[in-house]
Amino acid sequence: MTTTASIYFNKIRTDFPQAGKDNDSQGFRDNFRNIFNAFSATNADLESLQLNAVTLGGNNDFGYNNLKKPILQSYGVKTVDYTTSPTSGNISINFLESNYQKFSLTPGTTTFTVDNWPSQGYANVTLSITPTTTSTTLVTFGGSVTAIGSLTLPTSVTATSITFFDLWTDNGGTSLFVTKRG
Repeated sequence: MTTTASIYFNKIRTDFPQAGKDNDSQGFRDNFRNIFNAFSATNADLESLQLNAVTLGGNNDFGYNNLKKPILQSYGVKTVDYTTSPTSGNISINFLESNYQKFSLTPGTTTFTVDNWPSQGYANVTLSITPTTTSTTLVTFGGSVTAIGSLTLPTSVTATSITFFDLWTDNGGTSLFVTKRG
């Protein structure tokens, strides 16, 4: 791959100035300009790498671009845990935060909606729901929802166990599919 820096590096005269000769000052200026331009282009390339390169120590955002042929081994999914602040009512889930989110619910009816689904392709979120008391806690989902299997909405969840809901879409959240586990 030819870069702008390599074009300038190739113009640098490593044999200049020549010992014992009257070296033209234009040659010095040309060589210096090529060295300066090569360093400037290299600096721009390094800055671009710092901004755009995939790193092991940072968060890499691919912006819903295709990642082709990855082989994943022993991966985990980030957990966003909201169980320290029990709540109910209308809860908006941000898809961009994580594909696995945990909630602790107070009695009443809670309606979950999901924001920021990718506009294309299949996407899913798993919710872990734990009620704070044995009182009736109902869960439902906003938008155009299709309940899968024997699930009917709203559905009750009990404090005796954790209930998982899998939500998915293949059209940016216009249609949402939901199933209940546990």
